[in-house]
Amino acid sequence: MKSCVLLMLLALGPIATAEHVVPELRVGSSWEYSYRSTVIYDDGRFGMTNITEGRMVQRLTGKDVVNGVEYFKGRVEYIDIFGIPPQDIWVRADDQGYYTAMDLRGTFVEACALALPPTPGRRWDFFDGEEGWRTIAGRELVEAEGQRYENCIKVERGFKDPEKAQMFTQAEWYAPGKGAVRFHFVQKRGPTFSKVETMLLNYTPGPP
Repeated sequence: MKSCVLLMLLALGPIATAEHVVPELRVGSSWEYSYRSTVIYDDGRFGMTNITEGRMVQRLTGKDVVNGVEYFKGRVEYIDIFGIPPQDIWVRADDQGYYTAMDLRGTFVEACALALPPTPGRRWDFFDGEEGWRTIAGRELVEAEGQRYENCIKVERGFKDPEKAQMFTQAEWYAPGKGAVRFHFVQKRGPTFSKVETMLLNYTPGPP
């Protein structure tokens, strides 16, 4: 689902909190992720698996004011991945949460990607083109791609539409001092199973 992929891209930015869940927003900061997409089709008679691997890089390039609100503007680019164009992103943070925004069919839409404080069990409404909610599921250790991130906040996505709630599973993990370190999205529709995963490989903070 396109909006879920966009959510993944937008949720990669940082926030600043008293407990330093993720880094301070800075122009020039960059995050490099591994990217892996797996699509499996099996109807019992015919089976096919397609795997796409590459890298995804997000950079905060400047600041922008939209509807009277100041954002950090960034760019997400895909390396060695065919068919996904670069995308602009907008992010901001305050004491209440970390927010992502996007141009959704000509309408600028902002959503709270991570509510603060990140208390386990906390839930809030979320809309990025699909109505639903997000929940703080707890804290976990994340290990993959030779990386290890401790005490990560796990955020799970829920969908209001019952059919989509059955088809989609989505979660993100935020590591102290790094920001979003992992993204996991699964879609099951009939004989088709698809999964998108990213993992942080390198974080470079911008100048103070």
